[in-house]
Amino acid sequence: MKSKKAITAAALFLALLVTLSLCFLLLPKRGYSDNENRYLTPQPEFSFKNLFSGKFTSQYESYVTDGFPFRDMWISIKSRLDLAMGRRDTGGVHITDDGYQIEMFTEVDLEQYTKNLDYLRQAKTYYEDKLNSFKVMLVPTAAEVLKEKIGDYSPNVDQAELLA
Repeated sequence: MKSKKAITAAALFLALLVTLSLCFLLLPKRGYSDNENRYLTPQPEFSFKNLFSGKFTSQYESYVTDGFPFRDMWISIKSRLDLAMGRRDTGGVHITDDGYQIEMFTEVDLEQYTKNLDYLRQAKTYYEDKLNSFKVMLVPTAAEVLKEKIGDYSPNVDQAELLA
C-alpha cells in the first residue's frame, strides 16, 4: 500500500517535470516582461571558455529563471499566498492595507550618491555662470512620501536626511 502511494507520487512528480521541461522547450520565449518592466535574459551562447569560467552556467540559470513556463502566473500565486499569510513586504514592494504598492528604498549606493552630488555641483557651477540661476528639485521616492502608510518598523532609508 505504501509503495503504491510512493510510486504514484513519483510518477506525478516525474510527469510534472517532463511537462514543464517540454513547455520550456516548445513555448515561445519572451524578450520583455511587461509586469516587471525589464528585458528578460536572452539564451547565452555556449563556449568552453564561458563554461569553464562559470559565466555560461550563471547566464543560463538567469535565462531559465526568466523563461520558466507560466512565470507570471507563479509569481502572482506566490504574491497572493504571501498576502494571505499576512506578509506585507514581498519582492522589495510593501503592500499597504488600502492597496498601495510601494517599492522599498532599503540601501544607498554611496559611490553613486557621491557621483550624483558631484554632477549636481558641476551643473550648479555651469548654470550659475551662464544664466546666473540654478534651481533643482530633488524628489523623494514614494516610500518617503507615503511613510505613514508603511509604518515605523519597515526597513526604509531616511531619504529626507539624504536629500538635505
